[in-house]
Amino acid sequence: MTEQIVAPGMKPAEVLALAASVERYSKHPLAQPIVSAAQSAALAFHEASQISERPGEGLRGIVAGRPVEITSRTQLLKRLRERRQHCRKLRAAWSAR
Repeated sequence: MTEQIVAPGMKPAEVLALAASVERYSKHPLAQPIVSAAQSAALAFHEASQISERPGEGLRGIVAGRPVEITSRTQLLKRLRERRQHCRKLRAAWSAR
């Protein structure tokens, strides 16, 4: 693992534990470094459910009742752009009222 980007309000160790809890079920080559980093930091793994992994889209699951999604920077930026466009449409529709 070379870089961890954490959302505001989240702690790096907490995010790593959540990610590793899902990644331990993945066969992706980058899953093992994430799991190893969590083990090296002596972080607790949590039960994960509803795991799904689609090529090119990343890994998703529910860990400790929280949705966890691990994806590439490219996919993340794509989803953010899509959500921004959706928000703009909603604002325009709301303003037209």
